[in-house]
Amino acid sequence: SRANGSFLYVKLVLDFIERGSLVIKSGSFKVLPQNLSEIYHLGFNLKFSSSHSFDQVSDILSISLASLQPINLLELFNIYSALSVKSETEWKDFKERYQLISDFLVMRKDGSVMCCHPTLRDWLIRRREGDSTKFLCDIRTGHTANALF
Repeated sequence: SRANGSFLYVKLVLDFIERGSLVIKSGSFKVLPQNLSEIYHLGFNLKFSSSHSFDQVSDILSISLASLQPINLLELFNIYSALSVKSETEWKDFKERYQLISDFLVMRKDGSVMCCHPTLRDWLIRRREGDSTKFLCDIRTGHTANALF
């Protein structure tokens, strides 16, 4: 009943179990995330141990979420660099930051990047009342960066 007919939910839970991030003990399913929001929250908690580590990639996510056209990694870097008067992030550092979120912001065959699923995009932008606001992205930052570029 937790999946509510969502194959994505089932796939992500099985992925976590396969990687050892979720351990089910003798039929106890109480440790399973209740919905996609909890799955995304778990995934981001595992990837980013502190709010500072997430802050390093949140602008990259915001730009990607706000972009109306598909953009490649170099374009994403250039737009990201437009957020500061003197860019402090080198291409090498930017690619390392992208690697942290490459499971969430996937590269397509044409080289452009996109959010791996529309539900993740929605989760990054807004939450239901009562849900944790941790890992929210401010899409206004993305729009600002796109406008500055």
